[in-house]
Amino acid sequence: AAGADPTDTGLIVTTFRWPAALGGHEVAVCGSFSGWEPLQLHQASPGGDFVRSVALPPGSAYFKYLVDGSEWICSPCEQVVANGKGYNNHRWAG
Repeated sequence: AAGADPTDTGLIVTTFRWPAALGGHEVAVCGSFSGWEPLQLHQASPGGDFVRSVALPPGSAYFKYLVDGSEWICSPCEQVVANGKGYNNHRWAG
């Protein structure tokens, strides 16, 4: 990748974004890369999108968003796949 650090560990920094327009006051991303433990997203400004960058190993990542601590939701802004564990968002890192 352009500007890649030669001392890089091979991880790919990936940004997860939950658009403010989708609602919610607290948003976390949970995925195959975190053992399905929630990683809190941060709201850059009041009324703004929730975002968090996470260093992921190259390859396939499945995830969902946890909104307001109770609702597991696939983002309509990301690819959705059925992977044997229900429906999840999916992206390829690297």
